[in-house]
Amino acid sequence: MYMDLVLPTAELILDQANWISATRLPEHEPDGRIQQALLYPNLLTQLLASTFGEPVSVELLALTPVGGGFRRNVALRAGERLCVVASTLMPESLVEHYPWLGSLGNRPLGQTLERFMETPKGPFEYRVMDPAEGLELGFRSRQPTWGRRFTFTLPEGGLTVMEIFSHGTLEQAGQWLLEKDCCCPQDGPS
Repeated sequence: MYMDLVLPTAELILDQANWISATRLPEHEPDGRIQQALLYPNLLTQLLASTFGEPVSVELLALTPVGGGFRRNVALRAGERLCVVASTLMPESLVEHYPWLGSLGNRPLGQTLERFMETPKGPFEYRVMDPAEGLELGFRSRQPTWGRRFTFTLPEGGLTVMEIFSHGTLEQAGQWLLEKDCCCPQDGPS
């Protein structure tokens, strides 16, 4: 089912090059629908469910050790539609302090954090995922797609999340937001 799915590397998630802030997003993406969806600060699972009118499922693809912690890779689907691939870097110290992080399985990270604690989400950064970058990016495609990253800040450290959107997902989500007159702030989450 996920034969064409390639997950981002930890290096790509942490890379400091080629990421842009929300204020620079209009310079790189003229489509207002895509901008609105990328800027959406609330739970992504709720946006996807509202956009596609179907329940969103999270499928754990892998939980692997990486440099002093773990990387959790998941796929988000609305019904049968693959919408997003997400990777979360979890420092070992956080997993030791919050053991349930290592056993999230198919539960959504954002909803779980919201349920258990107030966890601020840092500012979003965005990156065009060029298909020429090949296997390090996300969905294998001939067209560029968007990725965004942010950090959930906990007292003991941060969880860095990167999301890569499948083609058409942002356009449809942004259209739903515009139709509902849901404008997203230019600086992302506060």
